[in-house]
Amino acid sequence: REGSRNTIGIKDEAIDHLIDRIIFAKDREELVAVVHALDRVLMWNEFVVPQFYSADIRTARWNRFGRPEVTPDYGIAFMSWWYDAELAAKITSGN
Repeated sequence: REGSRNTIGIKDEAIDHLIDRIIFAKDREELVAVVHALDRVLMWNEFVVPQFYSADIRTARWNRFGRPEVTPDYGIAFMSWWYDAELAAKITSGN
């Protein structure tokens, strides 16, 4: 809903019920117990909250791999790379 902090749009009666119990907890003991229950439910569902997106694909690698001139539009396609002995020798020799 617009203006809420429910970024991923979770709609779950059990979660709503636990949130209500957290809001209206009578004491700290109840609050802690219900927060733990909510944590278990959220973890069990494995929700993902997207927080960052980059259109770039970043890799950290030694420059010892040959790669095709034409690459796929999506993904990295590591399986199309090959070990290049000449590039590897440059790394080993410090050049």
